Amino acid sequence: MRTRLLPLLVATLGGVALPPAAAQNVALYDHWNGLTGFLYQNYSFDQGLLNGVKTSAQWAVPVVVVAPLGRGMSLDLTTNYAHSTVSLYSGQSQSLSGFTDTQLRWLYTLGRDRAVTSLSVNLPTGVHFPASDLSVSGSVGSNFLSYPVTNYGTGFGVTGGAAYAARAGSWNLGLAGSLRYLATYKPFSDSANQAFKYTPGMEGRIRGGADRLIGQGGHLVLGLTYSTFSTDTYAGSVSFTGGWYDPGSRFIGELGYAHLLGKNTLTFAAWDYYRLASGASVNAPPKENIFDSELRFGWRATTKLQLEPLVGFRQWSPADYRGGRLYTVGANARYAFAERFSGQMTARYGPGWVYDPTFGRADLHSTTLYLLLRYQY
Repeated sequence: MRTRLLPLLVATLGGVALPPAAAQNVALYDHWNGLTGFLYQNYSFDQGLLNGVKTSAQWAVPVVVVAPLGRGMSLDLTTNYAHSTVSLYSGQSQSLSGFTDTQLRWLYTLGRDRAVTSLSVNLPTGVHFPASDLSVSGSVGSNFLSYPVTNYGTGFGVTGGAAYAARAGSWNLGLAGSLRYLATYKPFSDSANQAFKYTPGMEGRIRGGADRLIGQGGHLVLGLTYSTFSTDTYAGSVSFTGGWYDPGSRFIGELGYAHLLGKNTLTFAAWDYYRLASGASVNAPPKENIFDSELRFGWRATTKLQLEPLVGFRQWSPADYRGGRLYTVGANARYAFAERFSGQMTARYGPGWVYDPTFGRADLHSTTLYLLLRYQY
């Protein structure tokens, strides 16, 4: 069995690695692919949140193009157009619309699906916004709420790394690493804050993964990612003073298990995000933990249609106060319109709550609708 860990590692990190002994290069993506669709996510809150937030919503249109570049190489492009809105119980609302940054990623496979090098470039095509819209940007950037688009725009950046996977008995083992650089940029568009400049620190990331078959029809996947950052700095403006920010190291653990039941599949997936306490010249965030789990049952209704009902649970736990909890029920539907054209629709709904240390608990309800279309040539 050839390992399939490498695409997962590459999707997370990219790569730069040494090739294995004599083997023919085979690209991870050897066909043209195009993906687009419509993503919608909405949260409605009962009264009780700081600033009186009533709803926070976002819709986005992703654009992904993957192009093969001969033997062993491919180039992909990713961007989004997004519209985000925050409405208050007072009747006021704020919105933010525009394109996000564009990511270009070059992949080169060394050997037959075992090692990959990559170089990713972040092009600053994203919209910059006035400081008065900072509450909208902060809302969609929440790790707990997990919107499709969490950041509209930064600066020019370059990321390189390495990914390698190999067999070890009945296990497939993989290791990947990356280093990212982002240039200084101006996040605000209003004239009063044009002097404000943000200089992100370097980010280093390493990821390990393992998978194996278990019994008759079982497949186990494990992953662990560690990220570390150097200190960010920022220069002041009319509304903001200068200072520094240490994002804090992050750990992400992942577990997945799938079991075949005839023509159907039962899948359990979970991840845990743990961030150490941040440091900052003003208002340093405490450490936090987010746990997410999901159980899905894949039912092949026809040769072209697969239905996948699901249930999910998410827990947000900041260090110094109760954070939040979210329960979801929903379903995925995958349909093959033709040999090269397919679509996926996702619908989810669920109750939950968040806790504000000043104003207490506020119940919430979430609604998620995704429609994705993929064409391969």
